[in-house]
Amino acid sequence: LDKLALEAETSGVEKIIISATDVPGNPSGNKKVSEEISSFSELLVGCASVNPMAGSDAVEEIKRSAEEYGFRAVKILPFIHGMAPNHGNYNQIYETCINLDLPVLFLTGHQATMVPSEIGRPSHLDEVALRFPELVIIAGPGGWPWTDELIALSWKHPNLYIHSVIAPNPFRDQYLSSSLINFANGLGRNKVVWGTGYPFMGHLEPLDAITSTQLDSDAQNAFLWKNASGIWGWR
Repeated sequence: LDKLALEAETSGVEKIIISATDVPGNPSGNKKVSEEISSFSELLVGCASVNPMAGSDAVEEIKRSAEEYGFRAVKILPFIHGMAPNHGNYNQIYETCINLDLPVLFLTGHQATMVPSEIGRPSHLDEVALRFPELVIIAGPGGWPWTDELIALSWKHPNLYIHSVIAPNPFRDQYLSSSLINFANGLGRNKVVWGTGYPFMGHLEPLDAITSTQLDSDAQNAFLWKNASGIWGWR
């Protein structure tokens, strides 16, 4: 984390959402994340990860993460649990997140691991947003290869945002397509937020590359900071 904090300072990054992933055998659970980030409270913002198969235990873990650890979001990776986001097992989780004012971050799009990619299709989120209109949904990165589908859903649902990355070439267009750039420059100016997926991608290189993305200056500011600050109330 010292390296991450130094990189953030060098890059001018002010807030980083950070989490563990609830998978069997992972020693870094939510409590461990809370302990590790306590010395970086101004920079690192905790994000809870839970197993939706755990039922009421998952709900209690989200409450603990928010109320005891001060976490500000919940991460859901549907492909790990073999359940699309509109599965009924998530309902209690969504209700809890609404009550605690926690945005939910979803991994959407093609799955590089050997599981069906259909589970990452953004269209599953349409039903979720209709069923839980108060739930703040952040879906990414970019929804490829169903980017236009995700854009349409973000346009439709006020609380559905798109997370994307500024990937190095030849993957740039995969995550930040021309249609997503047009959306961020226009109707979706307040609906697209930036992330890295650290440590798979750092902060300095994407920030250096932002000027080559065809995003106008206002859209760049919204993408890199303004939209996220609006979701979490940062100033």
